[in-house]
Amino acid sequence: MYRSTNEALEEIMKNEKARNQTMEIINQIRAMGGEAVILRLAGAILSAPPAKETA
Repeated sequence: MYRSTNEALEEIMKNEKARNQTMEIINQIRAMGGEAVILRLAGAILSAPPAKETA
């Protein structure tokens, strides 16, 4: 639970900003070709070699 109204408002604003950024990305993907772009991106991610661990 939130300790104050300000804390709740800050969380709402952070979530709204994340939602807006996600919608911007989705709109850009749609402009580049939509589903085909998503499938190519997913394929590239799934076929990428494992990341090297850095210490």
